[in-house]
Amino acid sequence: MMEHFAFRWAHAHHALVANIEWLHRVAKEDINKSLNERVLSQARTESIGQHALQLIIVELEQMKFPPDLQAKAKRLWARLVDRNNWRAWTADSVIDALTDLNGDIQKELQKHRFAHLGAGVDEYFENDRLFGSDVYDKFKAARQDVKDAGNCFATGLYTACVFHLMRVAEHGFRLIAKRFNVAITSHGKRIPLEYGTWNEVLTAIRNQFDKARHKVPADAKREARLDYYSDALDRLFRDERAIQKSCIAYTRFIC
Repeated sequence: MMEHFAFRWAHAHHALVANIEWLHRVAKEDINKSLNERVLSQARTESIGQHALQLIIVELEQMKFPPDLQAKAKRLWARLVDRNNWRAWTADSVIDALTDLNGDIQKELQKHRFAHLGAGVDEYFENDRLFGSDVYDKFKAARQDVKDAGNCFATGLYTACVFHLMRVAEHGFRLIAKRFNVAITSHGKRIPLEYGTWNEVLTAIRNQFDKARHKVPADAKREARLDYYSDALDRLFRDERAIQKSCIAYTRFIC
């Protein structure tokens, strides 16, 4: 997903427009001078290239504007700053070149749409470590869903956010199932955990825990570990029931 900061774009575009306005004042002052006297110094054209174009080129790349428009901006920048291929620039000729580029940028902007993220939710957007470094480091398979959940929350897509959070939870309990060698069956045959439903896998884990509690003598460390995982399972069962109720209510509403 592309991330874009309005302030950064505004700053870059302001620099381009400000240089055009300054050049108009220079051209007005030079109107009675000879052509040779109107030629800008090489240092001046380099400064214009750096201040008017460098930031806007970065933004054109960041916003994935058409390659030909990006190339056009880079060529103009090179012509202004390249001392080996420098040409005699006047204020009027630089104005024409910058105004032409700005016109193409404005046309392309009309084809784009931008979503606004307020300061209250921007921390959730494109955040790889939404649940902290521990989750990021230990659950590599869940990274994309964690990030997508944050993006959906930031953009107001709350149903999609819940979907990705459920997938994050799945990564967790299926990992627990594998760690405790939990098996699920269908028609008497063992099937991969990936094919089991939430309820099937969670029930199988709970059954495995119950067997573990009665299989060997009690041990404080082992009991604490089982209690920890049992609490996690209780939360997952509650989440599943809550989602089922929401789905039933939503189905009744739309029907």
